[in-house]
Amino acid sequence: MSMAKAMTIAMAKGKLMAPANPPTSGLPRRLALVSLGTAVLCLAGMGGLAAWRASQPPAPGSTFASLGHGVEDVRLTDSRGTAVRWGDLEGAPRAVFFGFTRCPEICPTTLSELDGAIRLIGPAAQRLQVQFVTVDPVRDTPELLGSYLDWFEGGARGFTGTEAQIARLAEAYRVRYRKVPLEGGDYTMDHTALVFLLDERGTVRDAIVYGVGPERAAVQLRALLGLPAGEGG
Repeated sequence: MSMAKAMTIAMAKGKLMAPANPPTSGLPRRLALVSLGTAVLCLAGMGGLAAWRASQPPAPGSTFASLGHGVEDVRLTDSRGTAVRWGDLEGAPRAVFFGFTRCPEICPTTLSELDGAIRLIGPAAQRLQVQFVTVDPVRDTPELLGSYLDWFEGGARGFTGTEAQIARLAEAYRVRYRKVPLEGGDYTMDHTALVFLLDERGTVRDAIVYGVGPERAAVQLRALLGLPAGEGG
């Protein structure tokens, strides 16, 4: 079975959880859904994702080409308190990540690696828009999103909305998430740990796997931006 087919099957099944103590060897090379404790569900190898080059149009039946459709009318509020339609965000290349501000590891690591990749590319990355969609809209207000994202250098713009709006948007990208109860009545979130790379038309061209590091992320971002490999500002 090809890696792309394995990715499609795993995303369609919507599996979230793995054994409590999964093996850690090779995890940065795999597509993963992450439970924010120790559980990681590995879905496909990095080699399969590498075949989907952002510099080439996705095939009509490909995994990426099937994502993000029919949600142009979803209304959200950004981290500046501005109401927006998802479809109105088209027009620039984007790196879209679904997470939440109380995320202890996956989200800050991902945003930090994006920062590092953007630094490697230099001024040529200024066209890229980094967008962070919360999967915890009950707690993540626009103000909280803004304060959280200010800690990072990539100029990320946060988005929240009603639970129904977030669920609809997440489903369009086959993002899976759920609440995980904690002691004392609190909770954390399990969620898909991928950065979706969208072109100016809003088409998903590629995805950055969690933990690949700034160098690999920079390669994928350069391809999205139409830059030769290794080119910076």
